[in-house]
Amino acid sequence: MQIVLRSSSIRAFMQCPRLYYWQWEHLGAGLESKSLYMPFFVGDWVHQGMAKIYSAKTKKDRALAVKSILSGINEYLDTVFIPLGEEAPLDKAIATVRGILEGYCLFYDVSKERTEYKKVRIEQPFNFHLKQAFVDQAGGANMSVLVHGTIDKTVLDSKGAWLWENKTAGQIGKDHFSRLPMDAQLLTYMVAMKYFKESLAFGEPVRGVVYNVCKKTQLRGKDGESRGALIQRVVDDYLTRPEFYFQRQKIQISASHTRAHEQDIAQIAVAIKQMRERQASYQKPWRAWTKHTTQCQNRYGQCNMYKPCLYDGRADTVENLYQLRGTNVQS
Repeated sequence: MQIVLRSSSIRAFMQCPRLYYWQWEHLGAGLESKSLYMPFFVGDWVHQGMAKIYSAKTKKDRALAVKSILSGINEYLDTVFIPLGEEAPLDKAIATVRGILEGYCLFYDVSKERTEYKKVRIEQPFNFHLKQAFVDQAGGANMSVLVHGTIDKTVLDSKGAWLWENKTAGQIGKDHFSRLPMDAQLLTYMVAMKYFKESLAFGEPVRGVVYNVCKKTQLRGKDGESRGALIQRVVDDYLTRPEFYFQRQKIQISASHTRAHEQDIAQIAVAIKQMRERQASYQKPWRAWTKHTTQCQNRYGQCNMYKPCLYDGRADTVENLYQLRGTNVQS
């Protein structure tokens, strides 16, 4: 038996196994919301924008990349339901995406990054089988674990290879960077670089992460202010004081952290196998998957799979609010 995972599904399971079930297992496909989910809006679109910016070679190309992302947002909003009361936060979120992308290009002068580092690689897919020793140790006899995904960017300097990562944050606390060695997504990417040292890490030692934090604006709309005026005011604030919004730091990740994460992945895969087997005896299969109620309300707000849990998978609720992802990459 083979369990197939990706960084986002690993993170979902670590957060809450039942969240993982709804997103990746339900009806053999997993669910995605038909409604706009504001907590992830800025991060998701900044992530897409950065991928386009990294691939652009000229200032003009980068400007076009930002423009294409804004067009993409408008097209996306035509396809989703926008909950009542989210119109004003949405305007601010769109302004934040544009401000981060334009401010990042200005502050860091992206064109110089290709000369600051010996080598740069963009959009590198990976697909690896976890070492069987970790799977066997976790109790996964007669099963294998395949992990796949895409690393946005890796760079090489005189000290070795680095994963390049961008994160959006409402604020940056004093312990923000110290928590990074425990970030499941980063560690999954670091494991991938370890397995594919030649293609992802330039054949050099993997040192850690070049971590870029992009702060979300705290500016609010003014009474009577138009949407266009708000967006321009937010963008201008990013461009006039970018040092307030952007921080970059290199974080070294030890081999012991990546090795421990390999063990975590194996344990997650075994737990998924066990819960799949257990759900066969349940009339409502999601009840076989452990629910972490502390994650129903988390730092992002309400869990985006809160409603299926709240209404215990009631068909009309699921069908009205969610749609199937499509082909189940987890089976």
